[in-house]
Amino acid sequence: MKETWNLLRCLSHQSTRTWLCVGDFNEIMHHHEKVGGNQRAQWKIEEFRECCLDCELHDLGCRGYPYTWCNKRAEPNTVRARLNRAVCSGSWADMFNTVLVRHEHSAGSDHGVLWWTYYQMERVMHRDADRGNAQEILMNKTRECRVNLLEGNRTDLETLGSRLRISKNKKKIKRLKDERGQLEVGEHQVMKVIIDYFSEVFRSSAPNANAMNKVIDMVESRVTMAMNESLLQLYTSEEVAYALKQMHRYKSLGPDRRLITNNVLLAYKPNHFLAQKQWGKAGHISLKLDVSKAYDRVEWSFHERVLGRIGFHPKVVSTIMLCVKSVTYSFLLNGSQFGF
Repeated sequence: MKETWNLLRCLSHQSTRTWLCVGDFNEIMHHHEKVGGNQRAQWKIEEFRECCLDCELHDLGCRGYPYTWCNKRAEPNTVRARLNRAVCSGSWADMFNTVLVRHEHSAGSDHGVLWWTYYQMERVMHRDADRGNAQEILMNKTRECRVNLLEGNRTDLETLGSRLRISKNKKKIKRLKDERGQLEVGEHQVMKVIIDYFSEVFRSSAPNANAMNKVIDMVESRVTMAMNESLLQLYTSEEVAYALKQMHRYKSLGPDRRLITNNVLLAYKPNHFLAQKQWGKAGHISLKLDVSKAYDRVEWSFHERVLGRIGFHPKVVSTIMLCVKSVTYSFLLNGSQFGF
C-alpha cells in the first residue's frame, strides 16, 4: 500500500487545485470500521492516516450501513470493513458543503455502493429518472466519462504518469516531534528539531577521569616502531589515488564485514529457545533495546588517549584527531542542506 500512499502524495504536490478521491482504499482509518477476523495492524492504519494528513484530505463520512465490504462467508467467519470511502480537500468540502455519502448493499459484488446526495445532483437524477432506471443512467454516464478520458485526454494522462514516475519517490518531511513530544511544523522548526537532537547526541558527557583511567590502563601496546616509521612517511599521490578508488561514495574505506543476516541469525537463536522452552522453574525473557551506534558515544578525549596507549606516535595521533575533531554535520531536508 505504500506505493498507493506515495502516489496520492505525488498527486497532492502536483497541483493546489480542489480535488476529491473516491473508491476502494483497501484500508480502514479506525479499528471500529472492521468487524470479524484478525485485528488490523495499527501501523497500517497509521500509514493511511498519515497519507491523508500529508495530502490534507478529509473523510466525508457516511450514512446508512457502516461497512462497504464483506467476505461473503457464513458466521462466525464473516468479516466486514469500511474499505470504500470518499476523501476530499478542504476547498472541495467548502464548495460542496451539502454533499452526503450513503452506503448500500450490492447483490453482485463483495463491495457496497457509495451513493452521493447533493441538491444539484438530485435534480439531475430526478430529471433523468423519468427516462429510465436512475442507477443505470448513472453507470452509463460514468462509463462515458471513462471513455472520454482515455480517448480524448490520453496524451495528458501519459504526461501526468511520466511526471509521477519521476517524482513518486520525492517525499517531504513537514513535521517532527521534539524531545518533549511537541509537534513542530514548518521547515525552519523541523531543522531546529534535527539540529537540537544531533547536537545533544554528539555532545560530550564529561566522563569521569578516574573511570577512564581504569579502562585505559588495561589497554596493551600493539603498535611497533616499524609500524610508526611506516605511518610517519610522506604520502605519495599513488597511495592517495589507490585509497580513494577503494572508497564507495557512501561508505568509509575498507570492506564492510557486517551483514544484516548475522543480526537476523543472532536474534533468531534466543527467540527459538524461548519458543521451545515449555517447562522448568527458571523463566527467561528477551529484551529489544535501542542501541546507538558506537561512534555516537565515543568521547574524543578517550579516543585520543587510547590511540596513544596502543602505541601510535604522537604525530600520528595528532593527524587522526585532526580528522575527528574537524568534522561537521550536514543534513538534507526536502532537498535543502543545513547543518552545524
